[in-house]
Amino acid sequence: MKGKKIDNDFVVNFIEKCTAAGITDTTHICEWATSLISQIDRQIKEAEEAKIERSKILDVIEVLGKKIKDKSKDRELLKKYL
Repeated sequence: MKGKKIDNDFVVNFIEKCTAAGITDTTHICEWATSLISQIDRQIKEAEEAKIERSKILDVIEVLGKKIKDKSKDRELLKKYL
C-alpha cells in the first residue's frame, strides 16, 4: 500500500509459512494472501453486523426493563387507591 511502511518481518514470516505449506510460486502466494484478506473482510463485516444487533438487543433490554419498572410503580399507586 502506498504511504504505508511495510512490516518486513511479517512478510518474511508469511512467505515462510506459505513455503512450508507447499505454496512456493509468487502468484500462488499472492492468491493465498488475497483469499485470506477476503476471509478477514467477511469476519469484519460479520463483527460489524453483530455489533449493530448487540446494540438493538440492548434496546430490547432497556425497553423491557423500563416497562417492568413502570408496572411496579403502577401497582404501588393502585394499592394506595384501593
